[in-house]
Amino acid sequence: MEYKIIRSEEEFSKEKENWDELIKMSNDSTPFQTWDWCFTWWRNREEEDSLFIIKAFEAKTVFGYAPLVVKNKMVEFIGGKDMDYGRFLIKDNYMEIIQGFIDEIKKAGYGFAFQEMAAANTQLHFIEKILEHDKNYLVRQTTRTSRVVLENYETFEEYLDSLSGRFRKSLRRIGKKGLRFEKETISPQLYTVLEEIFSDRQETRGGSRDFSWVIPIINELGKIGQIEVYIAYLDAIPIAFHIVFNNSNKRFVWLIAHKKEFEKYSPGRFLRYNIIKTSFDEGMACLDNMRGDYEYKMEWNAILDTNYTVYVFLDKKHYLKAKMWFWIRPKIKKIVYSNEWLKKVYKKHA
Repeated sequence: MEYKIIRSEEEFSKEKENWDELIKMSNDSTPFQTWDWCFTWWRNREEEDSLFIIKAFEAKTVFGYAPLVVKNKMVEFIGGKDMDYGRFLIKDNYMEIIQGFIDEIKKAGYGFAFQEMAAANTQLHFIEKILEHDKNYLVRQTTRTSRVVLENYETFEEYLDSLSGRFRKSLRRIGKKGLRFEKETISPQLYTVLEEIFSDRQETRGGSRDFSWVIPIINELGKIGQIEVYIAYLDAIPIAFHIVFNNSNKRFVWLIAHKKEFEKYSPGRFLRYNIIKTSFDEGMACLDNMRGDYEYKMEWNAILDTNYTVYVFLDKKHYLKAKMWFWIRPKIKKIVYSNEWLKKVYKKHA
């Protein structure tokens, strides 16, 4: 197996055809492994000289890509903490190719942080096997994820019957509140609507109200149907949105928001209900809620999984520093969340 490091936009662009072919053959990829996501995110959100994609190939046959960038002498997946599922794109020969990727990173003199690797995906376990004797290796649980496996049900009606009776009643009440469900066409006018709803939600939560980072992602991926935007209207007023990815016969709920003043109408539940119904109609196998094991996700009969981040540090000093931080961070977070003022400051600036 041969390996090549791709560091320029020109080289990255040339890989699209082979990359897309691997995506078609993959049954475990997510939107965050597609060429379009990686290229769009890197070009808009990462430093120009950060690119560090590793290509595994033999002759003219490509076996895999590692979609990576370099930050502070550490290599990580494109998207970093802002993407929900980190993994490599590999055709087969998993152990050999992952070993090769890790060797190339170490050969270049970098450590690495492979973020948000799902326990349900075999790549995490191959990496743990490869690194089990590395003295500067750490694995850390980061987030839980959840998904609704639609293919387990013959029909949407059968799926609804599997939900709790109390929850089904709440869904029927929402249907009587005069809300309207729309799949929107991507346009500058739509961005204004989304930004208004997002800003209202962030003002309530105390987080950043900047929506500009989302626009190029929607714009580029919306053109090819990889991203769709759904809005809930009350009469003519847009009150909530769900932005979703489509990939490999699965739908991924990426970004959601609603206006606080319309919370009593349960627009989030209304949108989720209609998106699940639409997904059944379109023969989707799964609706992935991605990160966050919140109650509002679990009430849809979601299945849980856990994400981990895998680290190898350049030396023992950075290893011990990280180990100490990972030990103390949850304790600090517990203190912060026990105080309303500290929690508000944290949510605004974290």
